[in-house]
Amino acid sequence: MFLRELIQNAQDSIRRRQAKDPTAPAGRIQIRANPADLVFEIQDNGDGMTDTDLNEFLSTIGKSGTRLQKMEIAGLVGQFGIGFLASFLVGSRVEVVTRRYDSVQGWRL
Repeated sequence: MFLRELIQNAQDSIRRRQAKDPTAPAGRIQIRANPADLVFEIQDNGDGMTDTDLNEFLSTIGKSGTRLQKMEIAGLVGQFGIGFLASFLVGSRVEVVTRRYDSVQGWRL
């Protein structure tokens, strides 16, 4: 279940970027697993997040940026603001590395 949630978050991010930037590259989601080190990684080329987004959406249970945009952007799925929390069910450590697609500033949480 956690995997589906994280992939869906990546897909919603891609859809948000494509809605904001018609020249955006084709959506891409990469999944990497390193069983020996117990590491699992999902990378996408979606819209990314700012520090404000990280604080507002990732640190607030039940607040979904996707839900707020569902009426404006077709095909978004997320709505409850709890999908990311699924990663804590299986991981002892969760790391987010992000950069808004139109910025040079990146963030690690």
